[in-house]
Amino acid sequence: MIARALFTLLSVALAIAGAGPTQAEEKLDPIVVELFTSQGCSSCPPADEFLGDLAQQPGILALSFHVDYWDYIGWKDPYALHLSTQRQRKYAHTFDIPYVYTPQMVVQGSVQNVGSDRSDVESAISQLRQKPPAHPSLNLERRDDGSLTVRIGAGEARGTATVWLVCFDRRHETEVSRGENAGTRLVDHHVVRRIEAIGTWKGEALELSVAASVVGDYGSDADREVAALVQSEGTGPILVAAVLQSRH
Repeated sequence: MIARALFTLLSVALAIAGAGPTQAEEKLDPIVVELFTSQGCSSCPPADEFLGDLAQQPGILALSFHVDYWDYIGWKDPYALHLSTQRQRKYAHTFDIPYVYTPQMVVQGSVQNVGSDRSDVESAISQLRQKPPAHPSLNLERRDDGSLTVRIGAGEARGTATVWLVCFDRRHETEVSRGENAGTRLVDHHVVRRIEAIGTWKGEALELSVAASVVGDYGSDADREVAALVQSEGTGPILVAAVLQSRH
């Protein structure tokens, strides 16, 4: 009986030990990868494809920000937002870069690279994952009335952090008839359609409410998702991010 009990305890311990890494991986907070791109940019499609690959990886929140400053060269990107251009310009200031360019990837608001340089971007993701900073909890909940509740837990704050609401479409295909990519069918992944600051976090627990009219069907449609980012100084390092998965 004693031997059987010891065997049972050993089996349970091994099962728990074996399950540990998987559970830990599932709880990983996502690393945010932002691609600044344009359908009017001939060097962007490889970066768009790379972002699509990243979007399939667990533990990564891939976001495609389409800028509008290439629209003048023959093709107006239907997903371009001036807010995306403004966000990229603020990153240029953060990284002390005298210009903006496409394709550019920004990882966790902390590192920037050419968006088609897979090895550099993957290296940045790996390095940031090895040293995750202390951060508050972040949870998103869709209410019965269609509104969204964003909860940020208490934690140590080094200054003010912006809470960003990001609404994005999972995938788009576009036949481009003019410009540098004329005659090409472009596939874009996790295309940002809306980004706005909804609050500031200063270290104390915070609950924010987003009206149903703002989020629409994002987070309830299988092809549309909504996320929140808590980001130092607006476009500094991202402390934490979370996605409200679509309801299928």
